[in-house]
Amino acid sequence: MEVGWKRTAFVMCGVGLFKEFLPSAPFFIEYAMDSDHGSFTKDEITREILPVTIYGHFVSLLIFLLITDLLRYRPIIILGGLSAMLCWTITIYSYHTKKDAIIRQILYSIEHSSEVAYITFMYEIVNRTLYREVTSLIHGSMHAGKFIGGALGQILLSYKILSLENINYFSLGSTFSLVTFAMFMPGIKWTLYCHPRVEDSSTDLEKADSEDWKAQEDGQSTNSSQDPLDPSSPTQVWGAIKHRFGGAYSELKKDIVSAYSNDHVRRWSVWWAMSRAIYWQIALYTESLWKEIEEETHQHPLNGAVDAAHALISMLLAASLPFIKIPWEMWAERYLTVIALVQGFMTLWMSQTKDLYIANICYVIVQTTFEVVFIFGASEIAGSLPDHKASFIFGINALMGILIQALITNVVTTSYSFALDIRSQFFVYGCYSIGLSLLFLTFALRKRHKTWKVNTPLTRF
Repeated sequence: MEVGWKRTAFVMCGVGLFKEFLPSAPFFIEYAMDSDHGSFTKDEITREILPVTIYGHFVSLLIFLLITDLLRYRPIIILGGLSAMLCWTITIYSYHTKKDAIIRQILYSIEHSSEVAYITFMYEIVNRTLYREVTSLIHGSMHAGKFIGGALGQILLSYKILSLENINYFSLGSTFSLVTFAMFMPGIKWTLYCHPRVEDSSTDLEKADSEDWKAQEDGQSTNSSQDPLDPSSPTQVWGAIKHRFGGAYSELKKDIVSAYSNDHVRRWSVWWAMSRAIYWQIALYTESLWKEIEEETHQHPLNGAVDAAHALISMLLAASLPFIKIPWEMWAERYLTVIALVQGFMTLWMSQTKDLYIANICYVIVQTTFEVVFIFGASEIAGSLPDHKASFIFGINALMGILIQALITNVVTTSYSFALDIRSQFFVYGCYSIGLSLLFLTFALRKRHKTWKVNTPLTRF
C-alpha cells in the first residue's frame, strides 16, 4: 500500500463500524407497527412502504454511479452519512404518517447506495496486490459494527433495560460518528476518468518546444492553439468541459467492454447481480416473515441476536480472507452452484416453517453464505481488472442487482401485481435461488466440456 495506508484504513474501518452499528435496526418493523409511532399494518409496510426503498436505491445508485468519480468518493460517503442521520432523526421525532415513512425509506436508500463508494474507495488508493487485505478490512469492520449493534439491541430489549424508542438514539448517535470519521477520509487527487493523473510534464514540455520550433521554421505560429483557457468565454469553457467529459466517456466505455469481455469477471458479475438482488430482498422482508411467525407461535423474537450471529460469522470469515487460497478460477461455478442451491432450500424451509428459531437459523445460513462469497468475489473481480478500474464495474453490478430486485418486488409484492402473502413471497425467493443454482450448473458443465475438448488429443485413423 501507499504511504499512510494504515491511517486511511483506520478511518475507513471507523466509517464501516459506525455505518452498521444500528442497535434498533433489526426491530424496525416492530417499531413501525407500534401504535405510539407509525401504527402501520403489515400489508402497508410490505406493499407500500418497503418497496420505496428499492426504487429509491435504484435512482440514487444510478446518480452516484455517474458522479462518484467526478466528486472523488468522499462527498458521496459523507452524503450517505448525512442521509442516515436524517433517516434516524425522522424515525425518532416524526414517524407518524405514511409520508414520513416514505421519506424515511428514501433517505435510507440514499445511505445504502453510498455503500458502493465506501467499499471501492480503498481500491482507488492501494496497489492491486493488497486488494484481498483491503476487502477483508472493509467488510470485517462493517460486520463488527453489525455484530455489536445487534447484540446490544437484543440485550437491551430482552432484559427490558431500554425501550425500542430509546434504543433508536444509539442508532442516531452512530450516524454522527459515521459522518465524523468520513470527514477525516483522505482526499483522492486523481481519479480514473474525470480527474486522470497528469503524465510527466517534462516530456510534454519537450514535445511542445519541438512543435513550436518546427512551426517557427515554417513561418507559422502556435499561439492560437496554445492560448490559455479564458474563463470569461462561455465557448472556451464549454469546449473544455466537452473535451474532459468526452474523454472520460470514451475511456469508461472502453473499460466496460474490456471488463465484461473477461469470462471470469462476466460470470462473477452475473452471480453478483442475481444473487445480490435476492440477498437484499430477503434482508428487507425477513422481519415481516418473522413477525408473522411470532404472532402465530408467540415465541420471543431474537432479531438482534440473529443479526449478531450472522455478522460474527461473516466477520471471522472476512478476517480469514487474506490467508485462504481457493482456486476460484477453476472451481468458481461449482462452488456457486452448491451455495445457491443451499440458499434456495434454506429459503424454502424458512417460508414454510412454523418455528421462529428455525426461520432465524435459515436466515443466518442464507445471508452468511452470501456475504462470504461476496467478499471473496469482490477481491476476485478487483484482482482480475487493471489497477483502479473495479469501482465502476462494482457499481454496474450493484445497479443490475437492484433492477432485478425491483422486478421481483413488482411481480410478487406490490398491490398492483400478484400481491403474494409473505410466506409465498419467500417461497418464490427460494425457487429463484434454486434457478440461479441451475444456471451456474450449466456454466460449470459448459466449462468442463470446453476443458475436456482442449485437453483431449485428437485420434488419428
